[in-house]
Amino acid sequence: MVAKLRKKMTRPDWIRARVSFGDRTERFKGVLDSLGLKTVCIEADCPNKGECWEGENATFIILGDICTRDCRFCNVKKGNPEMPDPEEPGKVAEAIKTLGIEYAVLTSVTRDDLSDAGAKHFVHTVNSIKEICPAVPVEILIPDFSAKSELLQEITLSGADVI
Repeated sequence: MVAKLRKKMTRPDWIRARVSFGDRTERFKGVLDSLGLKTVCIEADCPNKGECWEGENATFIILGDICTRDCRFCNVKKGNPEMPDPEEPGKVAEAIKTLGIEYAVLTSVTRDDLSDAGAKHFVHTVNSIKEICPAVPVEILIPDFSAKSELLQEITLSGADVI
């Protein structure tokens, strides 16, 4: 009877994440660490990071790793962030080139503490990627920018392929 209950209570195969920690995973971690870059993979405790890194994928978090909002559904740190690293756009582009990423995805913490909510930093990062890796499509997952139309317009003109 206990065996039958255990069998019923086990998760189906499709919901189980495969753990993958090969050479590419170590390489990704090394490059990200050496450049001081943040990714959703690490900051949000994604259980699939090994699988993504083995497939040469990563979602970069720009503008630091501390969010100014306290959304209960999110696993990112909350509080008072430091000023963004002005070198970060170039570092992200360098990581994309070094790691051979063929499709770049950027997101960020929300930065209500900045006058432009980080819009210019997004634009600089997209521009840096396009300068160093012109063939790489760039997708950006943006915060709401407090619905300021001028900031949203600036983002739409950034050169990103997908917003």
